[in-house]
Amino acid sequence: EVCPPDWDGLICWPGLATKVPCPTYIFDFNHKGHAYRTCDVNGSWVFAHRLNKTWTNYSECFLQPTDEKGRQDFFERLCVMYTIGYAVSFSSLLVAIFIIGYF
Repeated sequence: EVCPPDWDGLICWPGLATKVPCPTYIFDFNHKGHAYRTCDVNGSWVFAHRLNKTWTNYSECFLQPTDEKGRQDFFERLCVMYTIGYAVSFSSLLVAIFIIGYF
């Protein structure tokens, strides 16, 4: 059977394909891997009741840092992201306090 086209939040699945390349617009994905989906005999995508949505196997898309350098790079990027997030949040708080104090 042919499943209907579907968007799972990351990939648009055509009705016939059960394997598509990992999306290139996600930076930390393995762009040489594939994502998989199963179309059942009723013509619908396999549903994961535990997740309450259709199930897609993205295991080939995730990069696995195999060496210490890969892990270090990951945590350095994470540190930069949360530092920027805290700085933006704190700046917004200061602006809000200034506005409240002004009035």
